[in-house]
Amino acid sequence: MPYITCKKGGTTTSLWNVEEWSIVDSFGPSGDKANILFPTLLYPDNVVEGDDIEILFGTFTIFHGYAIEVVKQRSDSQAFEARVACEDYTRFLDAKLINDVFLDTTAGAMVASALLAGTNRNAVVITSAGVSHSAPVLPKSVDLQAVSEFLQSLADEVGAVWYVDFNRDLVFKPLWDTSFKAPITDLNLDSSFLVGDVVINRSVANIVNTLLVREFAFKGQNLVYDPGDTTRAGRGAFVGDGSTCTFRLAYSPYSLNEMSVTVGGAAKTIRTESLDGIPGSAGGDASLVFVDFENATIRFDDAPVASAQIEVTYRPRLKQPFTSVFHDIWSIMYFKNLENRAGRVSDGIYEKSMSFQEAEYLMTTGNDPFLALQAIAEAKFQRYAWPLVTGTFRIRSSDTPLDPSGNVQIWRAGQYFRISGTQWNLYDLKTWMKSGVKLSLPVWVTQVNISPETPTELLYEVHFSTAARPE
Repeated sequence: MPYITCKKGGTTTSLWNVEEWSIVDSFGPSGDKANILFPTLLYPDNVVEGDDIEILFGTFTIFHGYAIEVVKQRSDSQAFEARVACEDYTRFLDAKLINDVFLDTTAGAMVASALLAGTNRNAVVITSAGVSHSAPVLPKSVDLQAVSEFLQSLADEVGAVWYVDFNRDLVFKPLWDTSFKAPITDLNLDSSFLVGDVVINRSVANIVNTLLVREFAFKGQNLVYDPGDTTRAGRGAFVGDGSTCTFRLAYSPYSLNEMSVTVGGAAKTIRTESLDGIPGSAGGDASLVFVDFENATIRFDDAPVASAQIEVTYRPRLKQPFTSVFHDIWSIMYFKNLENRAGRVSDGIYEKSMSFQEAEYLMTTGNDPFLALQAIAEAKFQRYAWPLVTGTFRIRSSDTPLDPSGNVQIWRAGQYFRISGTQWNLYDLKTWMKSGVKLSLPVWVTQVNISPETPTELLYEVHFSTAARPE
């Protein structure tokens, strides 16, 4: 059987004389954590905060991170007892906040951009080679947010599992990517005796099978020339009279970006009325023009002279003109049948609304924001349109099957497997509603608590869920 060993700074050290240790393996913002008790820590085998710590089961890494807290107590004149708390490299995601606008049109590209904007300003670089999610997304404006919070909100939106692996590589992949398989890929609780202390919980407390997306604003594809084609094809112009300072635009500009104002062919410096101007004032700097986004107007600090041609170009702020509605019809049918009994009447519909305060989206061919909305709806339905099943079980490393090559397999958060059990009423409800066939239920490992039973035996407490969200 494999032995449990420890590495400090990449090399096995003589400090390994561990009587107590535990690991909590999680995906998402919390990352992995480990607690280790070194009962006889002798100089120079010292351990300090910031040390790289790796725990192995045989040749397989089961934790890799660094010490964040060290508590020492001297038991005699030579030896120390040290309790060391460790975290994995997910912690470095939040060392710097991000404040940016991400215009990427796929989840994978947006994750890579956020990683570049945030964590790679640190000494410890988190790479993005494990990012593989092609779902369309609506661009995001991020205001001083931790990278892990941003990644989790994006994962909830598009349906993804993410974590930082032992090689400091960020993995962000869709739920339908089932390549990260658990050691047991199809667990039948009716016939398997490898697992013990099984607990299964089913809940319909937070069902959503109908999603209503409220009106939202987005950036128009084409430039607008105000006030229309009054002087030549494709261009528009206001005309100064020597006294008028304020001119009304056809649309509210989306932003100062891609906006220009000229008077008599001379470009003006554009400012925001609410931030830089004194509303209602006039008579000042002839080089300035102020934009009022709320009222769709521009105001000159000094009135353009009579007959001056005033040209304004910008991208307009447009709005989705109606509420979009998405349904999971099979979930609606299931809950209608479930609830229409004992004198109750139900249509099976459980609604939730979503709103986007600003969706900075350039409407170009193939990048329709409604495709992104559909992807958001599908991800939400995958998690919330059916009863939430969560559970735990325990299994020893000696009972965990080896892989086809005879190698040890490790239980880890983010792994995928299927579970079934007639006595537990566990099967894929959506497949059963569509085809009448009861197949095993897909679930994801959300957390694994690992502790040693002997120097050659691990005990896993495996937490799983159909929602694939961190605990």
